[in-house]
Amino acid sequence: MNKLVVIELEKGNLNDGFPSVIVKFWDQNSRPMQFHASLPPAPEVAELYKRFQLIYQAIYHQRISRSLIEVDAEGLNNVSEVEFSEVQQELDQAINSWLNSNSFRPIDQQLRARLALNEEFQVIFETSDRWLRYLPWHLWHFIEEYRSSEVGLSYPRYEPVKPSSHNTTDKVRILAILGSSDGINIQEDKIVLEQLPNSSTSFLVEPSRQELDNQLWEKRGWDMGASQVLFF
Repeated sequence: MNKLVVIELEKGNLNDGFPSVIVKFWDQNSRPMQFHASLPPAPEVAELYKRFQLIYQAIYHQRISRSLIEVDAEGLNNVSEVEFSEVQQELDQAINSWLNSNSFRPIDQQLRARLALNEEFQVIFETSDRWLRYLPWHLWHFIEEYRSSEVGLSYPRYEPVKPSSHNTTDKVRILAILGSSDGINIQEDKIVLEQLPNSSTSFLVEPSRQELDNQLWEKRGWDMGASQVLFF
């Protein structure tokens, strides 16, 4: 993966817009490039996300109580899931309408001119704004079309990462935490993880807090910044 896109969203917010958006494009085969754009106010995006979050929490609590009030909870659950699906679609449309605004569309065009659809690359959104850090950025149509792309978040201020002391030829150590299997086939997850190449997977199945703490603080460590991964 030799290409990186960093989108800086720092000066502004969803209510007032972002008058200055800086997009940096790195390609190891050429000099870094920088583009400038802006984004208009989009208070509806934050409101839709709040609705999305509230309905999700309501569905979660309803499912917990289903064993106590089976008939009523089932009816409420069906209604909530319909509303949840609707607000998901509205949030998807609002995010893409915002990112397709006239003042930001040139960024989309600049990136498409430099990236092939089958290329692997990362898109990092740099922001300290609370609501922007919650948004499902993977719904952006640009990201959906470039299926080999990865999306990440970063704060605008950060320190350089120290080079890892791990040998890059070492196997990736994966700690897989498998929770409740109620309504979920965790065996499929287990099989997929066991088949990952160049990796060594340790499993915790429905661990207690103490068991989890012991694993996370073990002497060998699970350094998610280097060649180890925590899978939950």
